[in-house]
Amino acid sequence: MKTTDTAESINSIAKSMKDPRFNVRVLKYALPPKSQSRHFIELESLSLISVDSTAMVCHHPEDGSAYMVIPWSSVQWVEFFDKEA
Repeated sequence: MKTTDTAESINSIAKSMKDPRFNVRVLKYALPPKSQSRHFIELESLSLISVDSTAMVCHHPEDGSAYMVIPWSSVQWVEFFDKEA
């Protein structure tokens, strides 16, 4: 995934929506740290705050969670939808 292209695409998509939300599948490294196994988790209905070539900043408005920074290196896929649609 080319991060500069991805960041530009996501900014473009988000600007076209009233209330952009997204689902994302991210890499969660297994413990202990020496383990080579890779596990993914899916985060749903996140609200996008900002995006650049290194990461996305977002939060989950429904559960009042703190802001999260998701580095592109851990992202497997991103799926956008408009909460207001």
